Amino acid sequence: MGGVESAVAFSGRIKSGKTTLARRVATELSLPFASFGDFVRGETESRGLDCSDRVILQSVGQEFIDAGVKPFCTKVLNAAGWTPGSRVVVDGVRHIDVLRELQELLFPVPLKLVYVQVSDATQASRFTSSDTGKRRTEIESHATETSE
Repeated sequence: MGGVESAVAFSGRIKSGKTTLARRVATELSLPFASFGDFVRGETESRGLDCSDRVILQSVGQEFIDAGVKPFCTKVLNAAGWTPGSRVVVDGVRHIDVLRELQELLFPVPLKLVYVQVSDATQASRFTSSDTGKRRTEIESHATETSE
């Protein structure tokens, strides 16, 4: 994989393992790791809010989307130490508008999207083993979890 000349973005349902996979790819390729989730957690924590509460995280993430996709994407890339024209691994692409904006920001480096799929049973067991399992329906139906 060392000869890959593209940036890579990971997408998938909540609890699919995309972050684990994206971190591993970034490490293996020695590339910056840009994570929408990490960025939002950091911003949530800096506001003094509970960054372990996924509903709060979703609300903060939606604020960034509502304020503008381009500034949000730029902040996430910059937080990872990405420089224009270089490759990066991006975790947590949830919206087609985010994907399009990343493609523009990363140009001329092509962006490859990897969708991480997980079985319903595996996802359910991951929800069950975490505190978020109690609010699974609420969490999965939030606008930040949809691909529109």
